[in-house]
Order: sequence, then structure tokens, then C-alpha cells
Amino acid sequence: MMYRLFLLLVFGALLGAVETPLFSSTQVKNGETILVTHNATDGVKPLALYVDKKRLKFFNHPYKASRYYLFIPIHYNSVIGRKKVEFEYLRNGKKARKSLKPIQVIWGRYKKEKLSVDPRKIWLSESDRKRVEKEYVAAQKIYNHEGLEYYPKKRFIEPMQSRLTSFYGNERLFNNERRGYHTGVDYRAKTPQPVKAAASGKVVLVDNRFYAGNTVMVDHGQGIISVYCHLSRFDVNKGDQIERGTIVGLTGATGRVTGPHLHFSMKLHGVSVNPLKLMKQLNGYMLQ
Repeated sequence: MMYRLFLLLVFGALLGAVETPLFSSTQVKNGETILVTHNATDGVKPLALYVDKKRLKFFNHPYKASRYYLFIPIHYNSVIGRKKVEFEYLRNGKKARKSLKPIQVIWGRYKKEKLSVDPRKIWLSESDRKRVEKEYVAAQKIYNHEGLEYYPKKRFIEPMQSRLTSFYGNERLFNNERRGYHTGVDYRAKTPQPVKAAASGKVVLVDNRFYAGNTVMVDHGQGIISVYCHLSRFDVNKGDQIERGTIVGLTGATGRVTGPHLHFSMKLHGVSVNPLKLMKQLNGYMLQ
């Protein structure tokens, strides 16, 4: 009798259990990303994760209907320590939540860089300050757009083959003034060289910006945007649908720079994250 009751309890628990998402890691450096995946089961559909109360929705895998995924972007300035995580899902048409194991944010031990630039790019005039504020607002609208379609059909590639001269996360001191951190990676480019789109997508910005100089932004869908800065020439127009490897422009030295180079960065749900790490994760999951 007791054994039969035990089996009923175990079987009932199994029926009531909901498959929890799979995390690429539960420990992550500030400025990096966690890939979260879920295989939909009968009657259960993943909706979102709440990470410290911020809602991140699951997207359908672009090529495998029963798979869902999302990325957790950890802001560079995120508080070091544990973050609460809750899983939101539909079960037989009813919305529910359950608490998951917290994720742990650790300090990335980033280096410091001292750079000398035009003082006018550090201590701004009133007109330049207004320009920067206007550009910031316009960029945030682009960064926070999350279309449902995922454009890339092939693996992400680096925008050019050259030596990296500066890495993501480096603390930056311009003219001995601390001015934040490096939001991307820099590629050496002494002479104008072609810059390739990292993946297919839609060109959402082609403009000259105060700090970033001549800039191209490409929306790859589902909250993923690549950014190419300090160009000397544009070779695409806003609204263009482009393929991986399309030349978006030539390297240059426009904006706040110490010399000619390409600054390449990626935004994930509006957060600047390590672009090389994100591309590696996307390539490993989307096209496996």
C-alpha cells in the first residue's frame, strides 16, 4: 500500500513538473551574455525570464519550431553579485511563474587605457552637448527595437581581418579624465579598408555622430544590432536590406579618435555587450 502511494506521488510530481530553461552558464562577467534555451513540450510554452524584475522574452528559434531562446545581457555597470531569476510560461493556456537558480555576476577584471584626443571632444560646448543628447535619444530608439524576425542565415563574421588594438570593457581615460568604458573592440586600420557587415540585416542608421563619427548600424532582428564607427566613407543607405559580407563603408578617423581604426560593437536589447562573445554564442546555437 505504501509503495503504491509512493508511486502515485512520484508520478503526480512528474506530471506536474515543468521543464526549466537551460542556461549556458549561471556565472557571467559584467558586459557579457548568457544564452538561455528551452524545448517546448506539450502544453507548455516559455514566455519570458524576469532577471531582477526586468522582463526578457523568449524568441522562437528561426529554424527549429519547437525551440525557444533568449539572451540575458549583463550591463557593464551591473551590480556585482547574485541576480534573481523567474521563469514565466504558459501551461495549458494558463500563465504561471516559477523561481530559478540565481545567476552570479562577477567582475571582468578589465584593463585601463589612457588616450589623448582633441579637448573639444572631452569638454563640450553647449551646442555640442545638445547634439550629443539628441544623438543619444535617437540611438536609444534604434537599440530598443526588437523585431520578431531573425535575419541572419549564416554565421556572424568579424567585420575585418586586422589586429585588435583595444578590447571590450577597457576603462577609458581621455586626456586623464575617466570617460566610461570601451563598448566594443577596435581593429587597426592605418589606411582606408573595407568594412563588412557581420551578418545579414537591415541598415537602420547611416549618419555622422559627434563621438562615433561616420556610423552605420545594422539591425539583425530580435534585439541584436551591430555598429560600425569612425568610417571615412559610407557604402550603404538607411533602409537597405544587406547580406553578410556587404561592404558598409571604409575605415577612417572621424569622431573622437586617436587615429584611424574601426570601432565595432553590438547592442543586445539596448545593452552594449562583448561583441565577440555574443557572435560566438549566436553561431554556436542558431546554426548548430
